[in-house]
Amino acid sequence: MQKIKENKGITLIILVLTIVIMLILIVPISVNLIEVSNIKELSKIKTDFKVIEEAISQVSNDNSLEIGPVFSGNVNMGNQKNVNDGNVYYVINMELLEELYLRVSGVQMDELNYGSNNYNIAEGTTTYDNGDIFIMNKDTHTVYYLSKKNNQNYYIGYEYKNNIYYRF
Repeated sequence: MQKIKENKGITLIILVLTIVIMLILIVPISVNLIEVSNIKELSKIKTDFKVIEEAISQVSNDNSLEIGPVFSGNVNMGNQKNVNDGNVYYVINMELLEELYLRVSGVQMDELNYGSNNYNIAEGTTTYDNGDIFIMNKDTHTVYYLSKKNNQNYYIGYEYKNNIYYRF
């Protein structure tokens, strides 16, 4: 008698089951990686706030610290605005802040993750296209973060988990 040919391959059912099991394992891992990335970005912006606030507290002797041009944009910060803020805000010129900090403390200010548009700001500059900026209230020296993306006509704060943060 003739022997019937034996199947020595992977059946379609086993292949589909393997792919489904792999997807079940991969989806939670990728979701966790996205969350870790978001937490890392939030940590960076909080660190930047600490660096800037520390530098401002070191270089300011009184309320007359003019650290950059007057901010002329329109921002509604809602309940995150310091109740003691006056109406004048300065766009923080990081280059000037670093120079003042070095002169006062004798050490370099830590490098920032955000606010790259805050370097070499010319006096009289009124627009800051597509970027991150930090502003400071003239009276309270409260620091706020603003972002303008995709040629928007308005500024928003740092977006994290469907919330907008202007300060930390």
